[in-house]
Amino acid sequence: MNILFITDDITSTGGAITFVQEIAKEFSKKHNVYIIAGNLSSSIKNTSLNKKIQIFFYKSKKIPFIELDIGALIYLPKIFDQVVKKIRPDVIYLHLYSSPFSIFLLRRNIKVPIYLYVYGIWHKETLSSISKPKKHKYLGKIKRLIKYGNKIVQQYLIQFFCVVTTKYIITLSDYAKEILIKAYPINKSKVYTIPGGYDPKIFYPVSKTKKISLRKNLGFSENSNILLIATRIERRKNIHVGIQALPYIIKEHKHTMLLIIFPFTAHSYFDYLLECIALVEKLSLGKHIRFIVGIKHEEIAQYYQIADCFLMLSEDYETFGLTTIESLACGIPVFGMSSSNTKDLLKIIDPFFLFEKNKPEIISKHISRYFSLSDKKKHHLSKKCSRFASTFIWERVCKLLIDMQLKNI
Repeated sequence: MNILFITDDITSTGGAITFVQEIAKEFSKKHNVYIIAGNLSSSIKNTSLNKKIQIFFYKSKKIPFIELDIGALIYLPKIFDQVVKKIRPDVIYLHLYSSPFSIFLLRRNIKVPIYLYVYGIWHKETLSSISKPKKHKYLGKIKRLIKYGNKIVQQYLIQFFCVVTTKYIITLSDYAKEILIKAYPINKSKVYTIPGGYDPKIFYPVSKTKKISLRKNLGFSENSNILLIATRIERRKNIHVGIQALPYIIKEHKHTMLLIIFPFTAHSYFDYLLECIALVEKLSLGKHIRFIVGIKHEEIAQYYQIADCFLMLSEDYETFGLTTIESLACGIPVFGMSSSNTKDLLKIIDPFFLFEKNKPEIISKHISRYFSLSDKKKHHLSKKCSRFASTFIWERVCKLLIDMQLKNI
């Protein structure tokens, strides 16, 4: 089978890009896989993700105040025609926003089955990441509307056009399907739910001896309690709440460290990163918090493996939780909000991992209680975590995709 992926980006970091990369690599074990992706750098030529996957780049062209990548309209159609003529794909998977918009707008008579991956509600995620006004509530709302209104409207219209036009949609969870149907006038019968996964060769539990060795190599004490947050630096990820919870935890467990791992931050979220750093200084937590930037996806496993638990602090629009599954696969408990898909994942393992309100005092009570458990109880919970995650490997995800394709032939 010849499988074609089309996406806005394939070289940077983020959950959606990881999905494309990992599903493509898994499919390439048995099928011919090709990728068309946008790229801002003119120096990067057509390349390969591995020896079996060929990537064709079109030139991205971003214009201020325009959410759509103009390069997807100008350059993608020509490359698409060339690639389709060359490989004759049996199925096409579209990812993200600008490239699907271009294909649906300019190449409407494609006879090959097309599946649109929808990772979230674009404009609502943006709204959720915008700082809410603390004073002058109504005046603040007006200012936000003036500043971000154009951006939000564009994002809504771009995604609206794509989800209404496509014949098939793939979401990552029942929660994601539910919010998609509420956000746009689409028939739920064309929406399939297929979760994400992880690579068991990279993400797996390690022995206590190996954990101590990894901590030593990475510069951490074997006796510390290590909390981990791995996410993009966005306000809706509530990293600041994790920082605020740390002083309460330290009161009971003074040898506690919080590691915050994040990819290189988009300029639009740089202010939030500075806020988090300032909060660390204000609370005098410099000795207890370490920011780690730019870790490659395949390298992050060792940080899961040295951690004692993971924090997932998003309150809304967490449509799957890739880092949640990766952490669980390493046998590391995840504590998160009782909302979004986080709730649906963690309640199956143990309700103990969920907190009802995203408040520092509540979070700290859960974490402190976990740190106080016996080694035997922690080991039992670790086994439950890794056993649950084992159903989410990429191999199974690709099998579900094949089954879906066969139903629609």
